[in-house]
Amino acid sequence: MSVIKTYAHELAQIATEIGTLPIGLAALHLQGIEKVPDVIATEARQKIEAARPLCAELGMRSSLIQIDRVIEGWQYLNTHTMAMALKETAARIIDDLSGVSFFYVPSRREEFYDQPWCGEKVETAFPSAIADIREAGKAFALGRWSASVFHAMGILQRGLYALAHDLQVEFKAGFELENWKNIIDKLQVAIDDRLKAVEQTQPKGMAKDEVLTFYSRVAMEFQYFRHAWRNHVAHLREVYDEEHARTVLTHVKQFMQRLAERLQEQA
Repeated sequence: MSVIKTYAHELAQIATEIGTLPIGLAALHLQGIEKVPDVIATEARQKIEAARPLCAELGMRSSLIQIDRVIEGWQYLNTHTMAMALKETAARIIDDLSGVSFFYVPSRREEFYDQPWCGEKVETAFPSAIADIREAGKAFALGRWSASVFHAMGILQRGLYALAHDLQVEFKAGFELENWKNIIDKLQVAIDDRLKAVEQTQPKGMAKDEVLTFYSRVAMEFQYFRHAWRNHVAHLREVYDEEHARTVLTHVKQFMQRLAERLQEQA
């Protein structure tokens, strides 16, 4: 499904501005002036050309036919005929807009709609997760809670796979076919082992502290995933509300940001 990025108020504003131009043109016509002043002609042309791609994106056929008709005969228009043409164009746009449905995104969820809500570093480190990041954000912004969580799982999978590679953890059935709980439990054991190894073998210093801090923070996020996400099938059977979905997205974001500090997906 393609996403329409046109804002209703933007096109409505242009239509309103086009609709005010005939007033001045009509006044000129009554004074016996037939030639359209350059300043008015330029403004009218700019507004019509600005409206065209928006009408095209919204599939407003009647408006497009009228706009193309006006542009095609532009050089022959005088103050009277241009006033009539612009008045008709504005009316068609407003009429067509009344038949178009728009989604409303509340301000509290606007940051998620088609935005890198996980952060630029995450998208740089895990480019294959970008599609799921965008879809999870759009779904959440539009109130599709379960869909947003489903795509959040796709984001998490990229991170878990990178972590498994870093910890040299292998799965007999293959990572993609493994139960989520088994993946998380096995990675948790590997993290604990890595922390012990670093603590016992590396000398004190900033490098050691950074490694310990990284894996400790990753382990903290795992506490949530262990309790909240049982396995792929059970997870998909859940029914989510806004609060629960936001919690999932928040933890996925925090987890991926932790990973992006030191890891990135393998080519």
